[in-house]
Amino acid sequence: MPRVEIAKKDQFSEIDGIKPRILLLQGQSIEATSQSSDKTYTMKRATDHYNCTCLVWHRAVGPINGKTCKHLQFLLGIEYEEARMELNNPTSSGTVKLRSTSTRKAAESSRKRKIEDDSEDDQEEVEEKPTKKGRKAKEAAKPKPKPKPKPKVIIEEEEEEEGGEGEGEEEEEDEEEEEKPVKKSVKGKEIAKRSSPDDSSDSGEEEEKPAPKKTRNAKVVSKKSDDDDSVEEEKVTRSRPKRVVQPPVKKDASFKPLLADKWDEDKGKDPTGYLISEKLDGVRAYWNGTSFYSREGNPFYAPEWFTKRMPKDVTFDGELFTSRGGFQDCVSIVRTHNKPDAWKFSVTYQVFDCPSMAQEPFEDRLAFCRKTFRKLGIRWVRVLEHTVCKNKAHVLEMLDDIIEKGGEGLMLREPGALYINGRSKTLLKVKRFHDADAIVRAHERGSGKNSDCTGALRCEMLDAVTGKPTGKMFKIGTGLTDAQRKKPPKIGSIVIYRYQELSRSGTPRFPSFVGERAD
Repeated sequence: MPRVEIAKKDQFSEIDGIKPRILLLQGQSIEATSQSSDKTYTMKRATDHYNCTCLVWHRAVGPINGKTCKHLQFLLGIEYEEARMELNNPTSSGTVKLRSTSTRKAAESSRKRKIEDDSEDDQEEVEEKPTKKGRKAKEAAKPKPKPKPKPKVIIEEEEEEEGGEGEGEEEEEDEEEEEKPVKKSVKGKEIAKRSSPDDSSDSGEEEEKPAPKKTRNAKVVSKKSDDDDSVEEEKVTRSRPKRVVQPPVKKDASFKPLLADKWDEDKGKDPTGYLISEKLDGVRAYWNGTSFYSREGNPFYAPEWFTKRMPKDVTFDGELFTSRGGFQDCVSIVRTHNKPDAWKFSVTYQVFDCPSMAQEPFEDRLAFCRKTFRKLGIRWVRVLEHTVCKNKAHVLEMLDDIIEKGGEGLMLREPGALYINGRSKTLLKVKRFHDADAIVRAHERGSGKNSDCTGALRCEMLDAVTGKPTGKMFKIGTGLTDAQRKKPPKIGSIVIYRYQELSRSGTPRFPSFVGERAD
C-alpha cells in the first residue's frame, strides 16, 4: 500500500480558531524601534515559542513558551496571545494576564463610582452632637447642615495604542502598585489623609476621595463659575502620535537584476559610443511597484512617504544612495526597520533602468525614466546622468575625476543593449584600486572546493610610512590561485594586496591578494 504523506500544519497558524495578525515563519524575525528612545527590539519565532529582546519578556515567570510582552501582543494580537498563553501555560501563576487599556479604564471607573457612593452615604448619616458635662437635660441631636461639596479633581487618561514603546515596564508596575489615598486641593498640592473611613465627621469636612495618578497625557484646568464660588474642572487630554509599525515584507528572490562584468583597462573592449555613468557607492534596490528589494530579494523598509508617489505599474532598477563614501551610513539606514526619520534629507533613489521594458533598447528605457520622474517631480528620486563615451582616454579622465571627488568608479553601458536578468558583458564596471602591504598572521581553512586547503589569509595591516604593524586585522580571500591555497605564504611573511578603499574602521574594503613581497 503506498505511503501517503500528510503535510504538518503550522502549530502557530491558528489557536482555538484565532489567527495571529502576522504569522512569522520558523526562524523569521522582525525589528521595531521605540518611538521614545533609540532602543530597537527584535521579535523572533522559534520552534515552539515566540521571543522578544525586551526586559519584560525576559523577566516574565513561567515556561519559555508561556511568556509574552506588549510588543508580541501588538504584533500577533491580544486575543491570539491570550489563547497561546492558555494553551502553553494554563495553570501557572506566572502567566501574563492580557487586558487592553479600555478594559483597565472601565475597571478603574467602576472603582471610582463605588468610592463616590460610599462617600455620599457617609455624608447622609446623622450624628449626635455630644452634650456638655454637668447638664441635666440632653439636647436633641440635630443633623448638621450639608457642607458645600469640594471641587473634585478628575483626571482622565487618554487610551493609548497597544504596543507603544518606552513605557511597557512602567505600565505593568502601575497595575500592581496600590494607590495611596491623598487629598488634593484646587491648587494641586497633595496633603496626606489623616482620618480613617470610620472616623466621625466632627470637623464638618467631607472625606476626600483618593486622587488617581496624573499622567503626562492628561491636564486638568480649573475655572471659577459665574453663578457661585464653586470650581469647575475641564478635562484636557493630549494625544501622543501613534507609532506606525510596518508589517514584515516577505523575501522575493524571483527577480534577478542585471549584473556588471569587469572592464580591463588593457584588454577590455573599446568603450567608444558606450554610455558612461558614475558607479554609486550605495545599495542596489529594485522597485517592483510596491516595495524596494535588494539584489538577493531581501526587502528594504522604506517609509510610506518615500514610496507613496512611486509608480505602481512599472518596475525600476536603481540605487539607494546617501553620498560618496557613505556606503556604511546608507546600509545602516535602509536595513533598519521602522525608522523613517533617518531617511529624511539623506537617502535618495538613483534610477538607471526600467526592467519592465526589458525588450526595448537601453536609450529608450532611460528616456522613459527621465520622462516619468520629471512629470512626478519626486525630490528624492533622480535619474542617473549618462554621458556618451568619446574614447578610452575619455573613460580614464572621467574615472580620475570621480575618484578625486570621493566616488567609487564608473559604469559602461553598451548602446542599444536589452535588459538581461543576470551577469552580462553589456554592462561593465570600471574601478581603480589601491595597493598596500600586510603581514600574514594565520591561515583560515576554506569551505566547499577549498575545504582541504587555505580559504583566506588572516593579515595585519602595515603602516604605509613606517612599515610597522598597526594592529588592524582583516582577511584576504580572493586573488589566491589553487597552488597558492595549497601552499600559502608563511605566517610572518609580507604580502601585497589590492583594495578599493578604507572602511570607517580603517580596514580595507574588497582586499585581493597580489603576491608576496620579494624583498
